[in-house]
Amino acid sequence: MDTIKLNRRLDRHGYSVCVRNMNQRTQLMGEFLEERFLRKSITSGGLSEGSGLDGSDSDVMEVVEGLSVTKDMESSGSYRVWPQNAYFTPIYISRNGCSSGYCRLKVNDNDLYLLEVLTRKVLDFLINRVDFFALIKRDDNGCFISSKLFREKILPFGYILEKQIESTFTSNGPATTCANVDTVKCLKINQWPVEAIAWRTRDRKNNWPSKMTLESLDSNVSCYVVPVGSKSSKDQDMEWRLSFTEIERHLIWSMNDTQFKCFVLLKALKKQYLKDIISSYHIKNVALWLCEECPETDWRSELLVDCVQMGLLKLAKYVKQGFMSHYIIPENNLFLDKSRTEKRKATKIIKAVLKNLNIKVNTLSNFMYQHIVVVLPNNIRLQKYISLEKSRSLIEYSKRCLNALLFVSHHFNDCESVCKGIKKTFGKDGEEILPCIRLAFTTSELRECHRTQREIDEYITKMLRLKDFDYLTVPLTCAIIYSEYGRFSEVRTCLLPKLQDKSEKYYITRTFVILCSRICLKSGTKEYLPSLPSPPGRHNLLMDFVINWQARDNIPHPFKLQFYLLGPRNSIKCNPLFLSWYLLYLSAYKLGLHVERDSIQVVFKMALSRPNENFHMMHYVHLNLFGYLMYVSGDRKLAFSYFAKSLLSKPVLKNAAIYHIAIMISDILKNR
Repeated sequence: MDTIKLNRRLDRHGYSVCVRNMNQRTQLMGEFLEERFLRKSITSGGLSEGSGLDGSDSDVMEVVEGLSVTKDMESSGSYRVWPQNAYFTPIYISRNGCSSGYCRLKVNDNDLYLLEVLTRKVLDFLINRVDFFALIKRDDNGCFISSKLFREKILPFGYILEKQIESTFTSNGPATTCANVDTVKCLKINQWPVEAIAWRTRDRKNNWPSKMTLESLDSNVSCYVVPVGSKSSKDQDMEWRLSFTEIERHLIWSMNDTQFKCFVLLKALKKQYLKDIISSYHIKNVALWLCEECPETDWRSELLVDCVQMGLLKLAKYVKQGFMSHYIIPENNLFLDKSRTEKRKATKIIKAVLKNLNIKVNTLSNFMYQHIVVVLPNNIRLQKYISLEKSRSLIEYSKRCLNALLFVSHHFNDCESVCKGIKKTFGKDGEEILPCIRLAFTTSELRECHRTQREIDEYITKMLRLKDFDYLTVPLTCAIIYSEYGRFSEVRTCLLPKLQDKSEKYYITRTFVILCSRICLKSGTKEYLPSLPSPPGRHNLLMDFVINWQARDNIPHPFKLQFYLLGPRNSIKCNPLFLSWYLLYLSAYKLGLHVERDSIQVVFKMALSRPNENFHMMHYVHLNLFGYLMYVSGDRKLAFSYFAKSLLSKPVLKNAAIYHIAIMISDILKNR
């Protein structure tokens, strides 16, 4: 296979150095904001590393506050005081009787006595109002925190144990899974454990990771413990796994272009041929060992397929031996729970892949950013690969803005100090999202004030000055606020001029950029061009409108119902045009503007029927918006048909359409 074409193909799919760097900055900016307003969380896995494949989920490691893990009894010192004058609970690592890579968490008897006197109420607040002492079990060696009880009793941020609907989340090992997000609760270790220090200082022949990378890890990266024990241990429910997720993520980011593309291709081959036998974490460890053991001269673009071959041969060797060394803790066997049948099957598949490697690599079709679908006026569908770095930069810029709107709140923070901090940390990238941060602050302040008409108008005036980051987010935010207070004339004033502008707009979705023209209220026409010229200025950029859990009580009813089904760790990102049409239709209905209402209905209905809209991950919510409007205005038959279409689009219990239909049936029965 022509490796030049292979490299170009991977670049088009979003695995280039430039896109990786932009993705890294986006992840770090999101975590910077989330830590300051919610709590520290680390996004891991393919999406954060930039190696995501089609269908990749989000993995989040959420740091539980109030418990401070230290590597030994002597290094803990006295209690540490945090800004709110609460006390950290000192926890000590014990490795007695544990397999490599696992430990137990010990609490000193004296600390338990002081905790009972001093910090019980504080800890109840910090860890979901759970009695800390209910997590502890005692044996002949002392008091230890049970990983099993911790998993069961400490829920991720925002969840409420007693009231949470069970169907909204499930347990998956140490993770709590809600929708497509796996959240793992973890505890931070104050200092790197001896395992990480040994990895940091071991001899390396090929200068990977580099000295600069290692020094950066020392100062910027932490280690953690995760509540899950070794499957081979009798005391599994008391053991915790040492986690080096943050170190591993930075190592992936430090890979050169060929190393990273080799990793992506290995993951893609694994997903297509070894899905149920070998995990992505196995592939990650193979790739990390390969980077350390192979000389720099092997990592050249023309040798990419040869590097993939080396990775598969290394994997085959591990499978044959029945032992795969963890990259940071070599004594930890990642194949310990693999059966002989699984190993034989894996060996057979790897041999088959190696035999026709060029063909297998060439036919891979599970990359993350696959194509743009362009619909021409004569309904001819074309596929065009993303090739412009400028288009990808717009996607990353959109993600950063959405992160700011998701995470930023007014609680315990000063707007200008936050803006100054992110600008100092991220330079121009941080400066570009300052209008988003200020909008989020202003909106949050409005929610907390008395909300008299005068105060609302003052805040709206402040918001309207923050229009530098895209075309529709600010006026749409103002329109939602006006709608909340029944000021429907002002809703029309905010949105009508925007929707009647016929200039070209870029609309950013999760995986591709679409160029739109003629976004017109009267006709609803959107023409998709067969090529992608250079992106316009951000004043012509349309982004998904994002709604977070904190705003659930101040948003249109269909969103509110949907939120309670999805759960706190999720957000709703909808097409801003559909939300605008929803608000305009509702306003016209309330104001008795029947001609305008009917015109908007035609536009809304026409837009929902376009094939390209089905690519939006929240299209089922768009259908529910229209269905709810028809229900409110009395057309129950049409409302039912759109709720039914929503269920066909997303046939799950977490789709609010089911409950809308139930409400309609209840109304019909009452009126009989």
